[in-house]
Amino acid sequence: MIALLEGEVAGLEKKLEAQAVNIVGGFECVLGIKNDEVDKLKKENIELQRSVLVLENQLADRDVHVVTQAFRDVEVRRDGVGGSDAGVRVGGKVVCNVSPIGASIGGVYMCNNTVEPNAGSVVVDSDGEQCGGTLGGIVNVDLSDLDGGVVVSGGQISFVRNIKNKVRQERKLLDFKYPILHGRNKKPVTDRCIVVRNNDCVKNDNVIDVDAVVVKGSKWSGFDINNRLGVWKMMTVEEKCRIKQGYDRHGDRAVMWDDGEASVVVDFSDVKNLIRQSSLCGNVIDAHVELLKSEHVRMYGDDQLADKSYFFSSVCLDMVKNDDEHAMEKFVSTNVSAASDCRFIHFPMCHDGHWTLVVYDTEDGTWKHYDPMRQRGERADVHHNVTTLLKERVTNVIKQTLREFRLDEQSILANFSSSLEAVTKCPQQKPRTLDCEVFVCAIMRQYVHRCDVEHMLQGSNCIILRANIVKAFVNDPALV
Repeated sequence: MIALLEGEVAGLEKKLEAQAVNIVGGFECVLGIKNDEVDKLKKENIELQRSVLVLENQLADRDVHVVTQAFRDVEVRRDGVGGSDAGVRVGGKVVCNVSPIGASIGGVYMCNNTVEPNAGSVVVDSDGEQCGGTLGGIVNVDLSDLDGGVVVSGGQISFVRNIKNKVRQERKLLDFKYPILHGRNKKPVTDRCIVVRNNDCVKNDNVIDVDAVVVKGSKWSGFDINNRLGVWKMMTVEEKCRIKQGYDRHGDRAVMWDDGEASVVVDFSDVKNLIRQSSLCGNVIDAHVELLKSEHVRMYGDDQLADKSYFFSSVCLDMVKNDDEHAMEKFVSTNVSAASDCRFIHFPMCHDGHWTLVVYDTEDGTWKHYDPMRQRGERADVHHNVTTLLKERVTNVIKQTLREFRLDEQSILANFSSSLEAVTKCPQQKPRTLDCEVFVCAIMRQYVHRCDVEHMLQGSNCIILRANIVKAFVNDPALV
């Protein structure tokens, strides 16, 4: 019995060992499968994080797009010969800007049809029938009650009565002999209006064939720049030729400067506004900022001791005032992170059509507000109030970022204890002028060149400042 029991014990031990081996192998297989699933989930998590980051960036770009590009893009084109061909671009499509023709006599509108796009001219006889055809389109006008011929051209209607054919009463004395008076010779109607039919010229006093009339087109030019303008006088012959050639090729939409990435573009209309001393758009300030960055690199290179400047976009105020706090915080934090190695941070702001500049010195923590048109007397300065709002929101975002790095709260509050200073020694524009954008560009240039902001900047009428900006765009080494 002992021998049999020992044999059974040995057999059970072998089975137990085999079972243990199987269990361990099964666990290793299960662990391997689990590890593969964990690796797969990690890869999927990384991909999802990347997708979330891309979506956040797209959302931030959309917020900027809503502020900067959510306006109707109006594009007007002129052919320069025989009138104009105007169109409005809305949502990427060109819609003809033509209104229906309306003719009224005695308060009753006689036109009951609309005008097709690119409608030209049409002649209607006294019976209301269309004569000859149209130029560039179809115009249907119901003028059955009119007595004379009607000419409709370019979306406008004109009714001209032939008053010369009116029967006039003779008022002469019977016993007096009147001298013969010779008037000036007038060209006959046939010299002005000839109807060509079957290669023969036929005079027709009532019907005019539009297709047979040759009209010399008057050339229209919107260049509207001459030597009477002070800024244009300061341009060299080569600079004038470049501006004129750009306009001759592409008109008002001629690109005079771009930063190479098509994100900031200056076209002919912007240069024209500079020359004619008109108001400017934010893209001119952004383009001038790009030129200032290039100047700083050329002057100082990689000098770490140079007081570098970082410039927010011209839409910074609209983004800071955005109701979406997440989009606002992301916009500010992204720009502040990019300005980490710079001393001065510039905020060009536009409020109620007036441009001002805020400069934050990261070294001493001061905030300065430059207003080219300060309020006088006891009137409320709305621009200073808006600047205070920008300072508070930007400061809150920076504080929150520092708290995430677990900095001391007292040191954080000490670094942002400075109040907003309204600079009094600041260049001021003349009354009824549109030079606030030019002064903002000039002040930023003073910071880049390490100069103190002067009370007057190269004359009080800004002609020199505007001419320098135009020359910088036209003579940019990257484009010449």
